[in-house]
Amino acid sequence: MSVSDRDTEAERRAAGDGEEVTVLQARQATSTGRVRWVLVISLLLAVIAVGAVFLWYTSVQQGTPIVHATPTHTAQAP
Repeated sequence: MSVSDRDTEAERRAAGDGEEVTVLQARQATSTGRVRWVLVISLLLAVIAVGAVFLWYTSVQQGTPIVHATPTHTAQAP
């Protein structure tokens, strides 16, 4: 077998022989969907964290707590 024959054979193996394979065979794995759930949960946690930091930051900047108490009486005009 000459060098050019080996290269040709290797190229044929790399390119495939034209045989159709299923998606499972092409992946050589199963599709479980775990990555999708990890991404969804981490995105939700990130949104909750950013919201909490925003609420905390705005309350600190205004000098008032997040929950505002309503006054029990109003001042009367003179």
